[in-house]
Amino acid sequence: MPDVLSVVATSDALGYLAAFAVFLTFCMQTMLALRVIAVLSNLAFISYAVAEGLMPILVLHGALLPLNLMRLAQMRRLPAKVEAARRGEGDFAWLAGLGERRRLAAGQRLFARGDLARSLFVVVEGEIEIEEIGVRLGPGECFGEIGLLAEDGRRSAGARAVGEAVVSEVTDSRFARLHYDNPRFAYAMSRLVANRLLENERRASEALRQALDGERKAGALEPIPVRAAGAAADRGAGRAGLSGR
Repeated sequence: MPDVLSVVATSDALGYLAAFAVFLTFCMQTMLALRVIAVLSNLAFISYAVAEGLMPILVLHGALLPLNLMRLAQMRRLPAKVEAARRGEGDFAWLAGLGERRRLAAGQRLFARGDLARSLFVVVEGEIEIEEIGVRLGPGECFGEIGLLAEDGRRSAGARAVGEAVVSEVTDSRFARLHYDNPRFAYAMSRLVANRLLENERRASEALRQALDGERKAGALEPIPVRAAGAAADRGAGRAGLSGR
């Protein structure tokens, strides 16, 4: 009789532990912690189901356990990839695996300035030109992220394929989930956007400086109009006459 009570008490404890783990999942503030608790919950429910002979619970959590382990492994690998981007390596090729690939013909436009932003892109093959600033991006580089973060949600510049190219399209919902799931990704993307805005400002300042220099040089070399030249000659002759007197 004591052995039976011991088994019952153990199985009940496993059931309570599993239930408590489910409760904890609602208290987690990050997806990484939630996945860890979910794995512990799966293990507790599997143990409880085996002890009580509850086949539906065993099948359910037996299926959920590998799924949670796979997602946990993916999330553990993501920070290392994001850290590489944070250090300025600028390679977002890993992000391409989270999107849908699109093959582009030479000269095909992905979007134009002012279009609504619904996704960002990662170059997989070929080159993409950002039209308004003439910058070309190659494999591993991403673009289109500024429109997703802008208040009006619109593209600040257009993009087209220079030649045949392949890009990976990451939807705005996936982009938002990445920000929510991993703060390091959000930090790396913020750095990328900030660097690009500063680079665009530098290009604009350089273009303005060159334009002003060109205007100054054009003004210095501008020929004297014929009428003005004649008036100057008359004044010169008048001064010469006065001097002769």
